[in-house]
Amino acid sequence: MASLKEGTVYNPDRKDIGQLEKVGESYAVENPGEVFDQSEYRALGWIPAAVILLKLCFATGVLAIPATFSVLGYVPGLIVLLGFGALTTYYAYIMYVFRMRYAGIHNIADAAGMVGGPVLREVAGALFIVAWTLASGAGFIGLAQGFEALSSHNVCNTVWTLVAAVCTALLASIQTLGRLTIFTWIGFASLFTAVFIIVIGVTQVDRPAAAPQEGPFDIDVVTIGAPAVAPGLTAAVNIFGQLSPGLLVHANIHARHYRDESA
Repeated sequence: MASLKEGTVYNPDRKDIGQLEKVGESYAVENPGEVFDQSEYRALGWIPAAVILLKLCFATGVLAIPATFSVLGYVPGLIVLLGFGALTTYYAYIMYVFRMRYAGIHNIADAAGMVGGPVLREVAGALFIVAWTLASGAGFIGLAQGFEALSSHNVCNTVWTLVAAVCTALLASIQTLGRLTIFTWIGFASLFTAVFIIVIGVTQVDRPAAAPQEGPFDIDVVTIGAPAVAPGLTAAVNIFGQLSPGLLVHANIHARHYRDESA
């Protein structure tokens, strides 16, 4: 049995890791290239890691799927959805293999630097920041609209956007994903419940509110759409974006047993 003294270089794959958890001691992770060299940064078990991955793949972009299908049509929309889903799954596997081979990979920019050098690393890092700045902004708008609806429109939407940004900044200041797990559970459960309610609700209505109140009406189901280039690309990108492929590696690097959680 390995010594459990604080500061000992320790391999997290060893079975006596549970004893360290019981006594609350930290240990250095035996992983070349690892920047998270203390055990408290590796706090995700396989269930919390799975929930985080579910939340990443079942993000707010899922609400854009109906509008996307109305633009592309249901047949092309399903093809795009399944295609991007398969592509994201393949990407996750490639990142898993890449991460197992190069322990110093902690994000997309690190992987780009390994492939294309410092220039590609900086470009990928800049694109990553821009992408998630836009994603955060979209989240601020959605959260602000929810706050405004709950307040009966008594406060300006700009104020609620600021409140959403402050709340997000406070949560983002938490250092490890292990401490964010409870919020991930809440977020996933809330979003899943909202989508579930909408799906059930639309099946219980004989006539949509926007349809004529009397006589026949067209439910406007588009089998194969013919959008212009810009609307078509926007619809496809909405589906790709809701899968959050760029963040899959982050759950891996915070996993307690990263080989198990990646699998």
